[in-house]
Amino acid sequence: MFEPQTYTRLRDLAGQAASVSDQIGLATDEQLCQSLRDLQAALDLLDGVRASLFAQLKETEAHKTEGASTVAGWARQQLRMGLGESRRYTKAGQTLKTLPKVTAALDAGQIRAAHVDEFTVGVTKVGADIMTDLQDVLLPLARECEPRDLRVAINELNDIVNCEERDKAYQRGMNKRDITATKCGDGYYVSGMLDPVTGAKFSQWLKTVSAPEYDGDDRPPSDRRVDGLGRMLDDQNTPPPADNQQPADEQSEQEPSKPRRRADVSLLVLADLETLLRLPGARPATLVGFGPIGPQLLGYLTCGADMSGILTHGVTDGPVPQANILNVGRTSRLATTAQRKAITARQDGICANPGCGSTFLEFHHVNWWNRDAGKTDLDNLVGICGGCHHLVHQNRLIIRTDGHGGFTFHRSTGAIIDDHARVTKQRVRDLIARIRHTTAETGDAAEPRPTVPKPPPRPRIDARWLTPITPDGRSPGEQHLYAHLAPHS
Repeated sequence: MFEPQTYTRLRDLAGQAASVSDQIGLATDEQLCQSLRDLQAALDLLDGVRASLFAQLKETEAHKTEGASTVAGWARQQLRMGLGESRRYTKAGQTLKTLPKVTAALDAGQIRAAHVDEFTVGVTKVGADIMTDLQDVLLPLARECEPRDLRVAINELNDIVNCEERDKAYQRGMNKRDITATKCGDGYYVSGMLDPVTGAKFSQWLKTVSAPEYDGDDRPPSDRRVDGLGRMLDDQNTPPPADNQQPADEQSEQEPSKPRRRADVSLLVLADLETLLRLPGARPATLVGFGPIGPQLLGYLTCGADMSGILTHGVTDGPVPQANILNVGRTSRLATTAQRKAITARQDGICANPGCGSTFLEFHHVNWWNRDAGKTDLDNLVGICGGCHHLVHQNRLIIRTDGHGGFTFHRSTGAIIDDHARVTKQRVRDLIARIRHTTAETGDAAEPRPTVPKPPPRPRIDARWLTPITPDGRSPGEQHLYAHLAPHS
């Protein structure tokens, strides 16, 4: 039997808590922290109850008995609640009815109401049936990570289940592309929409020209970008010099111009072998700097591109796969081309410093070449952006090897910087691998919507190669392919 007086008592308890809010300043540090934990747990539980009430309100249309035609209208009138907020609670309540294990986890205080919102997005994107089957796989991630990490996992699942949506987005982007320059005040306002390929090239070009072009270049990055654009436009109107004629700036008796760095607009695509073969359940390829892409755009980018195969999980000797082939020791100070490709693929094309998403990498010896007599080996090379590289040489960011082919990052105080994003990403990859494995076993190529079995024990994460190592010592053999793409003419 429903007992409405329970909610009345809850309101009275909340009033009591508010009445003593002026005493918060008397709390000790321990009491303050514990009070916030207790309050957050209570709010998450109550959010779940509120969501269930909203879902029931919509199902029974009880709002119409009070003269409101919609749930949102009733909530606006009676609760002073906006349209988006009331819809969110209604959808969350429907999700709790659809996913009983998520409901149990919320009631037990294992996940927050914000996690339920992400499961709601998953039901909308991936489908209720698949999300029901994947509760056992996604809930361990939700219990340990923040809602944003759960969103990453669900988005990757959506990329696999609904891979055709990436191609539709690619087509929509091609239809929307445009760029305009409108006179505005003292200059021009540039705006527009670029397709993924052109946008990725332009983004990479901006990163390149934002860096100093020569020693002593003290211009701000904004000036460098605009000056670089101006030179690029000038180049369109300047005919190439004849074979027997020097460029005008070389013929001048004035001091020759300082050497400038050539802007790099090459693109980088990371794709599994299964993706290139278009096997069902394969993880979508990634255009570095943009994100996942569909098979149609991948086919366009790989047409005429330079491709390099990189084995990221293998059985070669040494702690790091292929290290005995790619390591050059003290024979070369600079990282070789093969090493640069391997490091870029290992880090998915982004800076290795946790929390940094820059894609313009410089290759650093963790044990320095001069100071520590470091070697140019894979387990001593890491790709970091220019800003993080400066922090390293200012001793504000410290990188150490972990003895297992990986690295740890520390603040100047010695505190380690946790790499939640990479660990979460590896968990998502393990999840995708299990789904792909299940799809291969069922042989259902036309309908890649698998039922995932009970997950195995959580793997240990190798920080360097992020190789999942299960208790029986096996790892999923996957061959990743790196495509270093030259600009299309």
